[in-house]
Formats: sequence, C-alpha cells, structure tokens
Amino acid sequence: MNKYFSFLTIGILTALSVSSQSVDWYTKLEILQRTNHIGNNPVGGNSIADNFLLTEATQNEIQRLDSIIYYSYDESSEEWDINNFKISIFYDKHFSDTLIRQSRWDETTDSWLTLVEEIKKYNENRQLLNREFYIISRSGNRTEYTYNNDNDLIEVTESYLDAGEWRYKTRNVYSYNSENVLHADTLYQRFTISGTPVWHKTGITTFYYNTEGALMADTTVARYWIREHSFSEWELFGNTVIDNVVNKNTSETIIERWNRESNTFIPFKKEQTLFVDEHEDISASIDFKWNKELQLWDTTQMISYLYGNDDLIINYEKRTWGESPTKVFEVLDYDYTITNKELLLPISAINSTPAIAFHHKINSKQSFRNSLSTNEPQQFRETVFYYSAIESDLPTSLNNISNISAEIYPNPASQFIAINFPDSYHKVWLELFDLYGTKILSKAVNKSEKINISNLNCGLYIYSIWVDEQKTVGKLIIK
Repeated sequence: MNKYFSFLTIGILTALSVSSQSVDWYTKLEILQRTNHIGNNPVGGNSIADNFLLTEATQNEIQRLDSIIYYSYDESSEEWDINNFKISIFYDKHFSDTLIRQSRWDETTDSWLTLVEEIKKYNENRQLLNREFYIISRSGNRTEYTYNNDNDLIEVTESYLDAGEWRYKTRNVYSYNSENVLHADTLYQRFTISGTPVWHKTGITTFYYNTEGALMADTTVARYWIREHSFSEWELFGNTVIDNVVNKNTSETIIERWNRESNTFIPFKKEQTLFVDEHEDISASIDFKWNKELQLWDTTQMISYLYGNDDLIINYEKRTWGESPTKVFEVLDYDYTITNKELLLPISAINSTPAIAFHHKINSKQSFRNSLSTNEPQQFRETVFYYSAIESDLPTSLNNISNISAEIYPNPASQFIAINFPDSYHKVWLELFDLYGTKILSKAVNKSEKINISNLNCGLYIYSIWVDEQKTVGKLIIK
C-alpha cells in the first residue's frame, strides 16, 4: 500500500514534466501499475478489482458505494441536513463504475443540478477503454486507452470537445523491455500545418530501475514548436529521483528541471513520505516547491494521519501554505464490522478522502477548520457515504458459510490457483462462478493440485469449496 501511495503521486508529476497540458495521469498510472511491471508492482489486467479498492477475498456481503453527500449546517433545526454537494456513482452489470456525476443543490428548483459528468467504457476484459469528462455547458475531454494482446497499456490519447466534435490533443505511447517493464513514455502532440492536422513527437521520458527491479528515476527530453514546419533540437527537460530513502522513516522524490543558463538540473518540486515505523504505516505526505530566490524548499501542502490504538487511521489533517493558507481537519466515523475487503469503492469518486483511510467502511466525515476569530476548530461540513448491498443471482450465498478450513491461493491470481485444506480432507469439490451466476468450473481437487485459470478473463469471481455437505464461499480475483 505504501508503494502504491507514493508512486501514484510521483507518476502524476512525472507525466506533467512531459507536457504542460492537463492530462488525467491518475488513471493512466493506475492502469500502468496494474497491467505491467513498474518497479515491483505485479502484472495484472485492469479488472473490476483494479477499478475499486478491493483486496483479498471475504466471505461477507459486498457493499458498493452509491453516493457521497456533503451537508451544511441548518441553524433552525440545529442539524447538518442542508444539501450542498453530491457525488453519485452508477454501475454496469459487471459492477464497474460507468458514470460518476457531481451535482450541487439548487434551492430554486429544490433539486440536484448536474455540474460534472465522468463517463467510462470498458472492453470485454473489463479494461478501461475511454473516459469522457464533461463540465456541463462548458467543455468536454475524452481519454482513450489502447492495449496489446497481452493486456498491456500501450497508448493513451487525449481529445477535447470543439463545436460538438472530438479533436485530438495529445497521445502517449508506452514501450516495454524484454522483461515487460515500462521502458519509455513518448509524447505526441497534434499540430495543424498548412490546414492539415499531424502528429509530432515532442517528448520522451525514459525510466530507470535498480538491481531489484524497483523504479529509481526517470529523465525527460523535449523539443518545442518554433514556427511552421520547424521544431527545436531535442534537449533535456526534467529529471525525477524516485523514492530516495532519506532515513528509516522518510523517503522522498525530487523533481528537477533543466536550466539552460547554468547547463544543469535545478530543483523544482519535492514530495516526502513520512512513516510511523520503517516504511509500514504512513504518518504524513508533504509537498514542497523550490524557492529560487531563497534557494530553499517551501512547504506547499501536508497531509498527516492520526492512528488509533489498533494502528488504523481514525482522522487526518490537510494543511496548505501560500497566499491563502488553509488547515482542514477531518474526523471519520467507521463501521468496524465491515472491512474494505467487503466494499467496492470507485477510486476516482473518493479523491477528497485518502484511499488509505478506507480500511473499514466509512459512514460519515466531519470537516473542521480553524476559526479566524478564536483560532479554534470549527466544523463547516458533514459528509455522509451511502452504500447498498450488491444484488446477484449467484446460486450460492456469501452469507451461507460453514466452518470448513479451506481457501484458494494465491488470491489475487493470474495463471494457477490451488486450494489449501487440512490433510484430513482427502479431496474437496470446487465450483467457480462469474458475477452473472454462471458456473464456469466444477471439479474435484486434490491437495496442492494446480488449477489452470489463465484462460479466464480478469475480474471478480465467486467460489464454493465443498466437503461432503458442508461448504465455504468466498471471492477470487483474477488479474
């Protein structure tokens, strides 16, 4: 989890060093991580388990996040019940999120007014094909994803909506080495020359790894449009030193920019991750920006986490510095009977709450900031998370569980699975179902027998393991 947290943020900065245009690198790097070896991240398709915060198998009922509503305080009722802002999530029959809608409450019409819509489409392997992002009545952007036969992400194309037509903007092409590790990210930009739109290569980011296969650094070169039919020569643009260990409790990533005058790299941004104890639990994430005049790092943002006695996050604080400094403190209310193993949480819908805070089901969140008059914390918002149980026609119920000591491993899996069960069981009977309730596998399994699942699509499956008249039921993630 720690590697995912720090690398995802690094990826955003790395990508932005290639192009100043606004691109959705959150999703790009998420897919790259899950479809290829980037450092020590495992190979896997962008399946239902990748689009959601879904971990190892569980035997309890699965709940999905349907909406998040932000409320303001009503002085007359003395309750936090005034509608303010809403995020709604809609799913297809595979439980993939296909629409995320952001709305504000309109008092005139006494209804929700849509502001932003994000629409997603998937291929037959449940990999993300494209995302369309609309700011209602203003603009639209679309991102298209292309995969090769090995389900590796090889191309991402950005478009914008102009007079009802989609027009290309940028294209990123990814190449991999012989070990299926990301080697380079090449940026193409769309130019119109003599009335004809053409693609031109304008940036290349090359990735470097240490002897253990972990991502260590990247370097970007770029060239610039000078005039019609003419580009500058290739020159250094930026450099990133990734996950540099400062001490046993701190790692950092430094973003540098090439300076033509001094003919050297100079600091640009830095991100530090602080750990509670030797890279186990994250205590804080801090962003810095280089101050050229004072030749030192200025802190721009910090998110710090507070853990309870059980080493689980219970609240967090977000501070920003600059012309308009802010300090926001969030207190989370959990349902500790439901872990994140039993939740489907579209990551793009919860970006206002750190993903690592979802160790259990979050019921609500209280937001505070310091009062300017008293400098005391003052609540300004209450956020409520609404869930529903996933309805399915599966022939087995996840709640009908016996005490059979048997489980599938590894989970998630990609090529083979086996079943771990006591020696007292000579063999067990395995049944595997997809989310339509279709039985796709039924067989007797011996202890330590390997079962080939490489022909199955990536996604979430339900399994039953039988011994005589008893059974145990769980989830299997194929990636």
